[in-house]
Amino acid sequence: MKFLLVISFTCIQCTCFSQSHTLNFFIEQAKQNSPLLNQYRNQILSNRLDSQILRATLKTQVNFLSNNYYAPIIHGYGYDEDITNIATVQGLMQATKQIVGINNKAAQYETIRLQNEALSDTMKLSEQDIVRTITEQYITAYGDMLTMDFNKDVYDLLSKEETILKKLTQQSVYKQSDYLTFYVTYQQQELIWLQSQVQYNTDVLTLNYLAGIVDTTIARLEQPSLADTAAMNFFQSVFYKRFTTDSLRIINEKTLIDFSYKPKLSVYTDAGYNSSMHHTLYKNFGFSAGLNLSIPIYDAHQKPQGCRLAYEPFAYP
Repeated sequence: MKFLLVISFTCIQCTCFSQSHTLNFFIEQAKQNSPLLNQYRNQILSNRLDSQILRATLKTQVNFLSNNYYAPIIHGYGYDEDITNIATVQGLMQATKQIVGINNKAAQYETIRLQNEALSDTMKLSEQDIVRTITEQYITAYGDMLTMDFNKDVYDLLSKEETILKKLTQQSVYKQSDYLTFYVTYQQQELIWLQSQVQYNTDVLTLNYLAGIVDTTIARLEQPSLADTAAMNFFQSVFYKRFTTDSLRIINEKTLIDFSYKPKLSVYTDAGYNSSMHHTLYKNFGFSAGLNLSIPIYDAHQKPQGCRLAYEPFAYP
């Protein structure tokens, strides 16, 4: 048993307590290496791109349109010439812009902002979970380190005592049976010390794993400095902020639904070549402009009738 513990301890420990780390070190490493937090950060960056895309879609859009058509009549057979005009050649540059009200734009931008707020709140909650998990493991490892140090001190004392008793036994001053009994206790204490070393190494490696640290070095831990817990104001906490963000998101979604049932207006203009090949071809260059108006009338009752918002803003003292 003793031999196995010694081998295990030697394999686990690459360098013996060459440095020391603090609780804040492991917490910061865990935040930097957390794949979940990195995913939230990337989603926030993606939403910033969505904001730029939305800003671009609200601007004037320019497209080139080309529609070329030929329907020949062979020996009197073919499509009706009065319908097809036999041929159509079209090449246009078209500019379109949707007329969007200020409030509608603000609601769309608010959607992206609230998405970022929700991600930020979720990220803060995840950070708190990381702090709690790392702190619990750190305290466990630190307690095992103190236990290991205590067992080492006891072992050192027994080692000194064993040296003295061995000499006294050799001089027949101390009974050999009592020395053997003490020596068994001394070996048991050595095993206890080795076991505490293995337990501490396991806890430190687990702490490194939770913090995302790829390192097998066993470092000593400094005493955790935990600040006194102050009285928390729930209405300023991230939990309440997340509730507020969700409520604002519901209000904004209702606003966007209302805008989707309002008339939509867009303007367009184009210029280029449009010909049926029946008239003087060089005279078929021109331009046009127009308005597109869409008024919702009936949607088969997709929108709930008499819908009321369950949440209403309120204030706490």
